[in-house]
Amino acid sequence: MKKLLLAPLVIMVLLASGCVVPGTDIDIPFLPNIFGPKTIEYPNDVIVIKNLKAIPSNVIPGQTIRVSAYIQNIGNDAVPQQDVFSGKEIEVQLYDYCQGMFTIQKTICNGQETQNTNSKNTCTIKTLYPSQVVPVEWVLKANKGTPLKTSCDIKIYAKYPYQTKSITSVTFINYEEMQRLMNEGKFKQITSYITEGFGPVKPYLLVEDKQPIPVQRENDKTVFSLQIKNKGSGFVSYLDDNNKKEFQILILPDDIDFTQPGANGNKNLAENLKKCKNDKTEDGLPIINKQTPKIICDNIPVPKVVPKQTTIHITTSVKYAYEFRKSVKVTVEPKT
Repeated sequence: MKKLLLAPLVIMVLLASGCVVPGTDIDIPFLPNIFGPKTIEYPNDVIVIKNLKAIPSNVIPGQTIRVSAYIQNIGNDAVPQQDVFSGKEIEVQLYDYCQGMFTIQKTICNGQETQNTNSKNTCTIKTLYPSQVVPVEWVLKANKGTPLKTSCDIKIYAKYPYQTKSITSVTFINYEEMQRLMNEGKFKQITSYITEGFGPVKPYLLVEDKQPIPVQRENDKTVFSLQIKNKGSGFVSYLDDNNKKEFQILILPDDIDFTQPGANGNKNLAENLKKCKNDKTEDGLPIINKQTPKIICDNIPVPKVVPKQTTIHITTSVKYAYEFRKSVKVTVEPKT
């Protein structure tokens, strides 16, 4: 009996709410769509260290080892993206070679020994094309002063500049059209379509209002939010070390941008989002636990005229540097 009473109660709750039941055309008005925007995400990591080996991994003092890494582009663009980062390169660095245990003898980049004597631990790659693999190698010599068997993790990183773009749709409806659809029982709430492009750091621009957003008066406003997330396997870094902050990684305002095809005048959503971004991220957005705090842009003017229903697409882009890291264990053991 209780189950029979429960079924009508559930139906009443649904009818009083407002969402579209997934997989159906059943629209329940007046409640935001609880299932969120429809999102497509492309792969995160772009430049990876495909393999890292130390040969041999066990040596005696005075013996040399070869540390070999294979750097691969698993994305769909050449890196650096030449239309975005002129003059930038990929940097591969042996940043921890267990100093005191080993001395760097030479660095070999893609088969060529580097001539930069001031930076023996670093190799630069001008361009890495999709699916291309470049070998990097270091020759190390175990110091003779190691008295006991000692192990250490040799560490390298591949650092590269990248720009990730996302596209967010936002739909507006003429107020009279919305009233007509509601009177006919045909009004449906919808959600954004979001596409997140290749790259480990992704910008998420969300429409916080229910959609379609009704446009009735010229001064109507809507609300967006922006959050940037590190979805990759590595670490966000600075494009320019001059902007580096102690113990903190920031996404700088100049590295975030919005564009909107065919927009003009003060109803350009992208231009108003830029103003909001500049006002609210003047000192940069800190990355904490792999994401920035969400910023709210709650005073964005809507389009002046909406004939029935209009969908606008906003492109959000973020520029950054990224480090992919890997380590390999080596052991120095004196002869007994």
